[in-house]
Amino acid sequence: MTDINQPEILLEPLKRQNATSAALASARTLDDAAASLLQYFPRSSGLSLSVIRSEVDEEAQILRLTPLVQSGASTAQPNPLQLGLSETGYPLDGVGLDSPPLLIESLEQDRRLNSAYRAWLQQQGIAACLNIPLRAQGDLIGWVSLNSLTPSLTLDPLEVHVLQVLVNQLGGLFRVQLLQKQADDRQQLLVRQSRAFAELDAGMDFETMAGIVARHMIVTPGRFLGISQYTTADDGEVSTWQIRATANRERTFKWENSGVMDWRKVGEALRQSVYETRPFMVSSVKDNPDLFGPDLDTVLQENGVEVFLNIPMHIEGKPIGAFFIMSRVPTAFTTDEMNAYSSLADQISTLIHSRSLLDASQSALDETRLLYEVNRAILASQDTLDILRVIRKYLAADAAFISHLNVAYNKRKEIADLVVTTIIMPDDEQSVHMSLVELIGSDTLAQLDTYWNTDQSPVLVVEDIETTDSDYPLASYLKTVGTRSFINIPIRERGRVLEMVSISYIQPHRIDDTKRRLYSALSDQIAIVLENHRLLHEAQVNASSLSTQVGQMQAANQLATLILTAKNEDVILEESSRSLVKLLGIDHCGITIIDPNNPDFLIVRAEYPIAGARGARIPLKGNPLWMELQKRNFQPLYVPSREDPLIEPVTRETLAGLGIHSLALIPIVASDAIVGGVGLDVYAPDKVISNEMLELAQILTFQLNISLQNLRLVEEAQHRVEQLQRIAAFSQSTQASLDTSAILKAMLEESSRMLPQNQVTISLYDPATQRLRVVAQSNYDEVRYSPTDGDEVPIIGPLAAVWESGQVQYIPDLRKVATGIDPNITLRSWLLTPVVVRGRVTGIVTIGSDKPNAYSETDLALFSQMVNQFATTLENTEIYRLNQRVARNESLVNEISTQLQHQFDIQSMLNITANELGKAIGAKRARIRLTTSLPEDQTPSESE
Repeated sequence: MTDINQPEILLEPLKRQNATSAALASARTLDDAAASLLQYFPRSSGLSLSVIRSEVDEEAQILRLTPLVQSGASTAQPNPLQLGLSETGYPLDGVGLDSPPLLIESLEQDRRLNSAYRAWLQQQGIAACLNIPLRAQGDLIGWVSLNSLTPSLTLDPLEVHVLQVLVNQLGGLFRVQLLQKQADDRQQLLVRQSRAFAELDAGMDFETMAGIVARHMIVTPGRFLGISQYTTADDGEVSTWQIRATANRERTFKWENSGVMDWRKVGEALRQSVYETRPFMVSSVKDNPDLFGPDLDTVLQENGVEVFLNIPMHIEGKPIGAFFIMSRVPTAFTTDEMNAYSSLADQISTLIHSRSLLDASQSALDETRLLYEVNRAILASQDTLDILRVIRKYLAADAAFISHLNVAYNKRKEIADLVVTTIIMPDDEQSVHMSLVELIGSDTLAQLDTYWNTDQSPVLVVEDIETTDSDYPLASYLKTVGTRSFINIPIRERGRVLEMVSISYIQPHRIDDTKRRLYSALSDQIAIVLENHRLLHEAQVNASSLSTQVGQMQAANQLATLILTAKNEDVILEESSRSLVKLLGIDHCGITIIDPNNPDFLIVRAEYPIAGARGARIPLKGNPLWMELQKRNFQPLYVPSREDPLIEPVTRETLAGLGIHSLALIPIVASDAIVGGVGLDVYAPDKVISNEMLELAQILTFQLNISLQNLRLVEEAQHRVEQLQRIAAFSQSTQASLDTSAILKAMLEESSRMLPQNQVTISLYDPATQRLRVVAQSNYDEVRYSPTDGDEVPIIGPLAAVWESGQVQYIPDLRKVATGIDPNITLRSWLLTPVVVRGRVTGIVTIGSDKPNAYSETDLALFSQMVNQFATTLENTEIYRLNQRVARNESLVNEISTQLQHQFDIQSMLNITANELGKAIGAKRARIRLTTSLPEDQTPSESE
């Protein structure tokens, strides 16, 4: 121990301190500084020096220790170390801003150390050490460790104090180096992240996306990444999960044969982090198998994973998968890295969701095309056998047999017989006339009467008669003929089954939702065609009306083909009205459709001959004809005279003016609701509309229904594809941009193209006024950008609801939810979408239309995705600007500090400080005043 009464003994450490301090002042790198600091000790001391960076991650609840410099006897660079904040022992319990240096004379015997920290030091061959806190500008940023390879490190208090003073001097250089490195790392990370963003696309598969991210983001040796996908129930709970792809910088792996794993077997902590949308990291996989569960732990162990980081991916609050990074060597993830990975996870989740929407759209298009092909083939059929051939070709190639049955009724309207008329098998086709009465019995017929005619479903599906519907009346008979699964398509007239097409399988057969929809859609079509066949047959039997009926059927088929292949709704309606007049021999036909902008009115969309009614609006509220049509279970309404009580006086007067004596209304049906009507008008009092005419009109209206639905399905699917393309275009145009004006411009342009609108407003939160400020707006094609001086918007009403909940708000019609609206305000539909950054609402994007009910649920979901992409882009821009500003400020501080270190008098220091600060803030004049207790005849010193 140093004797303070002997000045010559004190002088030696002070000389060494001055020499070391001078060397530190001239050091330009941390390596130089560490080497200079080590000069304090004699060369033969055998000591080494480590500069260690410490970072606390509150979100991940970990302490990261990163060795930055090794100098002296031990030059091996150890791996980073991560410690959980819940652990105990030094450095978790002993390192604070005001903590003194800690001398550990023997690692083996000192019980104050954290066990993992002790093992980490021992791996470096360290037996004793002195840990000196490293401070910079009042912050604890790490420590300097003086290491000994033998447990004999002995230092007296004076030397420890001197070392602390020297380490404090090192702190300034360390701070500058650290900030520069952080700025460089962040810049590189942002560039790599932007490049990955720019390459990712919604059309990519999991393997391609994983490869792109790995190529740009995996720069640390030993790391690789993966993407997993979750299966969720309707309540949002995950049920199963599966790894879809992994990748490193060199290679990508597609996990096609990976098993589907049970989510309930995953560790509780990992599952909870997924639902809470927070990253989950384990720094030692092999020591924590219970955190993963048996399935995931097996995968990690087989791949030699040491560190595991899992980042959940969510869409609309539901987990859809995870983006995870693994390392085969000990490693630490910086906060910037975790933020970048989280942003990429959000991007990938959006792309996965967009791809699922694209797949759904493509599936809808394929389904529509198939329906069109089947419809066309069925329409071209000449007999029942042709219809069954079409079903086998397009829908049931693997069926054991397909048959057609006729259902006969007695006078009491009870089923009296079932007759099989046609059977198709894989290698045979037969036209037969086989009654099933003797095979199934009269009691079964009675049960079938109730079963078939009570349930009005368009299709009956039984996937396994042994388990799913064993009480079906024909179950016993079907089992005897070897049938396990079947699909029945009943052909009804006025609610009663007249015919049946049955598709049978000898093994249990799953019928997916697509097939069910197709069979349901085809049931009406098959009914129409079978009805056509039946009418043709009756026409052949009735020679007196053969020519007329054949002509009608041919015209009906031609019309059906025409309207099914037409690409324009107006063409379909005009051709239908013209053909109905010619086929039925009536005087006039008008077709009305419910006004999409106001469902309380019908609009006359087509008429023949032209009588000036096209475009006319017919009110529905209180309309007796409309009310009666609603009661008739989608059946036609015939009014034999305009004097009928259903005709209101005003309507009767209008009909008289047009010369209409009688009329009939055929409902146009979509989604089990009447959406319009076909009006048949007759002028002559002695001419009636017969039941046969009504049936034919109803058949053609069925064709019209199918054609309109097919056309609207195709238009809807194409519209969704265009919207998804708009999202992708916005993503690609903004990901590589850090210009706020360009981002706002792209957002306005793509929003305007994506949804029908008259007004788009982007408002961001202004902390200074605590209000929203309009930064960009498109108002009836008038575009205005005001990033800094836009109008202030108070957060009230619907804006407040969006702001507080962070959820999308949609008002289909402002005039129905608010009173006293200025009549000059034409806006009707209003969609408000929050701009959410890291779980916090930072702005609101509104889009509005002068039309009510302008947006669908799918529009809301897709536009929400675009706003989420917009929020991510804004966040990246703000992070980049913040990093630039911090780097500039720190550089200025370093420059002033360097100049001050070379000055030896107060006046020079004051002059330098005043000059540099004045230049930095652009001041023409700067003044520093120092005061102290002085006699009255003296004045304070002053620098200017």
